[in-house]
Amino acid sequence: MKVIFMTGNHTSRMRNLVPCAVILATLISSASLPAATYNPLWIPPMISGTTFNLSLNQTNRAFKPTGAKTVTYAFNSGDFWGPTLVMNKGDVVQMRVTNNLANTTTVHWHGFHIPAIMDGGPHQMIAPGTVWTPSFIIKNDAATYWYHPHLHGTSQEQLTKGAGGFIIVRDAQEAALPLPRTYGVDDLPVVFTSRRFLTNAYQGVTPGNQFAYDHHLDNYGDYLLANGVTNAQISLPAQFVRLRLLNAEIERGYNLGFSDNRIFHVIANDQGLLNAPVPVTRMFLMVGERVEILLNLSTNTVGSSLDLKAYNSGQVFGFPGQEGNPLPPNGSSGPINSSLLNNTGWTYHDMGNYDAALVKFEAALAFQQEHGDSEKVRIARWCIARTLRSLGRLDDALATQRELEKGKDDGYVWEEIAEILLAQGEIAESKPYFHRAHAELSQDPWLVANEAARIERLRDLGHE
Repeated sequence: MKVIFMTGNHTSRMRNLVPCAVILATLISSASLPAATYNPLWIPPMISGTTFNLSLNQTNRAFKPTGAKTVTYAFNSGDFWGPTLVMNKGDVVQMRVTNNLANTTTVHWHGFHIPAIMDGGPHQMIAPGTVWTPSFIIKNDAATYWYHPHLHGTSQEQLTKGAGGFIIVRDAQEAALPLPRTYGVDDLPVVFTSRRFLTNAYQGVTPGNQFAYDHHLDNYGDYLLANGVTNAQISLPAQFVRLRLLNAEIERGYNLGFSDNRIFHVIANDQGLLNAPVPVTRMFLMVGERVEILLNLSTNTVGSSLDLKAYNSGQVFGFPGQEGNPLPPNGSSGPINSSLLNNTGWTYHDMGNYDAALVKFEAALAFQQEHGDSEKVRIARWCIARTLRSLGRLDDALATQRELEKGKDDGYVWEEIAEILLAQGEIAESKPYFHRAHAELSQDPWLVANEAARIERLRDLGHE
């Protein structure tokens, strides 16, 4: 997001949080990216009151200067996303949701404390051409929420095409604070998403430039959007500004911060206002998560600029979306993202489906060997060996861990070698490995705080 600051009757221009070129520079070679042309950030229209009429429609938008328009979904009169609904805590609201699509949908009020029958989950289906009329009391504290489809099997497609919108809840506690709240001026909702545009026909749509939404084939999006706009910019007053940020990705997380490493303040999260503002220079924002931040623009030089960037490079293995697409956007389905493979592998492992976990970890290793660095290859091999132990293939698991042991001192490798030797009945040989693993891993504050039993076990089994 780039900001050019003005004073007096002028305004400051704040370019979209997450400009495409900035984020993609962390994902693919920056040399492959064209110079960014900035576009006005679209601010969703606001609807307030106690009765809300929403109609979900199929429409289209020209995201690219040439080629076919992209099929999109939108609520009410737009061509992507939907209006921002403003509600007050304690009010009884009446919703009227009309499905103008050719397919069934639902509308889920994400984050709301309401009866299940009003929640808009997979069971509250809205057939094509029908109307759903839930009513409920707003019990949530002041915060930023959102609405989106939640139909089993089609949520990704419908959200990818643009079906969603913000909800702002206000209450007396928030109203009593001197916070910016002029909607669209100094109080802005910004939703982050990314999309891949396919040049070929896709899912029965003949023209190119259509969104891809097959999670088995597609990588994370190649083009970053804010409020559905690529490379967006907006003019803002030179004062404190409130940004309501939503990550509406399918899996990618963000590590957000400003280009000058300035401090900004987190004032609210999914649950509402924090007890006090939290000063940060970086902030993780995961899928479905909302935060509100205060940004001080009052001290900047007139005409200067500022970017809000996603510092997604260099995250730990498994951070959702750090490696992105290894190739420049080319309009084709890409390989499954490695962090998705890794996370899916551990999900299968935790379920006890070790064969399926092994398939995912082996695919992640292949990806890292082609595109990753040596440390990520090492971690991928460790994941495979750990799964082999769970499968009872102890000799194979031990052989891999022995190879990893030669590369560097590693408490996790020593722990695995110890566990394998113990399972093979080699108690005496396992003890020094348990001891070394305890000496290394007991220095990790997170493990000590969150896996005390594991650390205690290493200590006991490594005791002479």
